[in-house]
Amino acid sequence: TQGAGASTIINPNRPESVVNAGLHTLAVVGFVDNLATDTADVTVIAKRGSAWPEAGVIDLHFYFTGAQDWSAETVPDDPYFAAVIARFNELYGAMGVQVGEMTFRDIDPALRTVSIDPENDTLGALVAQSDPSLGHGAHVFFVEEILTGEADYPSIPGVAAGVPNPPYLTGTGAGGIVISTKGPLEIPPGQRFLDPPAIGQTLCHEMGHLLGLFHTSEYDEVSHDQFEDTPQNDNTYLMHADGTGPTLSPAQADAIMANPLVRHPD
Repeated sequence: TQGAGASTIINPNRPESVVNAGLHTLAVVGFVDNLATDTADVTVIAKRGSAWPEAGVIDLHFYFTGAQDWSAETVPDDPYFAAVIARFNELYGAMGVQVGEMTFRDIDPALRTVSIDPENDTLGALVAQSDPSLGHGAHVFFVEEILTGEADYPSIPGVAAGVPNPPYLTGTGAGGIVISTKGPLEIPPGQRFLDPPAIGQTLCHEMGHLLGLFHTSEYDEVSHDQFEDTPQNDNTYLMHADGTGPTLSPAQADAIMANPLVRHPD
C-alpha cells in the first residue's frame, strides 16, 4: 500500500494461479520520500494443508472512537451490533467462514472523523492504532465519518487501508478497515433497520477487500476483477463497487480461504 510502510501480495489468489515446489525469487522495490531505498523486510507466510479448506473462522478486533456513542462497553449488548455480526455470518457463512473471537477497545476520540483526502490523509494514523498484542485477526475501526475531499461524494461508508491487509502485522498504515457510523446510527435505536443493517453490509464488503478481493466491477463498467466466475457489472455481488449485494463466487471464496487470517480450527 503506497505510503503506508507495508505491502501485501497473496498467491494463489485465483484458481488459475499455481504455486509450484522449488525456489521462488521475489524482487522488491521501495521508495522513501520519493527516493529509492535498497532495504526492505520481507516475510513469507506459507499456508499449507492436504486439501483446500472448506470452512474457517476469522477473529475480529473492534476499535471505537466514541462515534454515535458506540464503545467497548456498550456494543456487546447492542441489538444493532448483534445484527451487524449476524449479517457477516450470513454472507460469509454461505462459503463456510464465521466470526471467531471478538475483542473490543476504545481509542482516542480525536480520531472519530477520518480523511482519505491526499491533502489531509489521516487514515494511516487511525489504523496504526491497531493493538500489537492482537496479531491474529482483522482490525475494524468505527468512526463518525470518512471524508474524501471530493465534491461529488464528500463521504463514504467504508474503506480498507490495504487490499489485502498485511496478515499479523499491526501498527502500520496498511492494516485495518474503517466504517462510518454516520447515517445508520443517527436513527433512534428502536427504529434502526436491521434486515440487513447497513453497517453490517459495509463490514462484509470491506472485509472482502481486507482479505484480498477487489471490486468485481467499478462504476465505469469497464474495470473488473480477475475472476472468471464474477459476472461483469452485476451489483448482486458483494464486491461490486455498490457493495450492496449478498453474493460471493466460488473463486472469491477460495481466495478468502487462502488468506492466512482465516484460520481452520481442528
